[in-house]
Amino acid sequence: MPRDRSSNRTSARTLRLIAFGAILCGSIHADGHRSPLLPDFARLQFAGHAGMVSAGPGYSWWDHRIESGLSYGWVPAFVGDRNIHILSQKNSISLGRLRLGPAFFLEPAMAGFATHFSVGDKYEILLPDSQRDYYWPDGLFFWIFGAAKAGYMFEKPTYLSGVAVMAEVGTINQDIQAYTRNHYVTLDDILSLAISAQFYL
Repeated sequence: MPRDRSSNRTSARTLRLIAFGAILCGSIHADGHRSPLLPDFARLQFAGHAGMVSAGPGYSWWDHRIESGLSYGWVPAFVGDRNIHILSQKNSISLGRLRLGPAFFLEPAMAGFATHFSVGDKYEILLPDSQRDYYWPDGLFFWIFGAAKAGYMFEKPTYLSGVAVMAEVGTINQDIQAYTRNHYVTLDDILSLAISAQFYL
């Protein structure tokens, strides 16, 4: 029990730090003194194997069509039997953009991948030879997804320059292995949905 409370305190502190960083970055953007080293956006995500909830900063290029970010994710004990902490690195590229007026945009076809690392001594990245035919490592896994995004860029940015919502469907490498090796496993079994909100700074 004390360990769970400590994990909850750590999660709360991390989320507060990320929120403070986003506010600070937005303030610097509003003052007109934005550094190129500061993140271009902050992302808040639900599900997608990055944790039940995950958040973190990111950078974008080519008018926000290529994006790369880091995040910290958390799965509470009542969902995963124990508190799980996940560090992620996520990348995506837009395959096309539709302008729906001067400010709205839609990116109906995106593709990307993410690397997830489960933090803690209960997870393994490399398994012993004796276990490799029966188990898969749970400390490191890869999320492959397709997505669509809708957003709005403010004409007169203050603390934020725009917002967007993205929905993605994907799977992880272990599930792909299960699908190819076991004919009882269907696409419905391996595909997952993730929803995220992005705040452009």
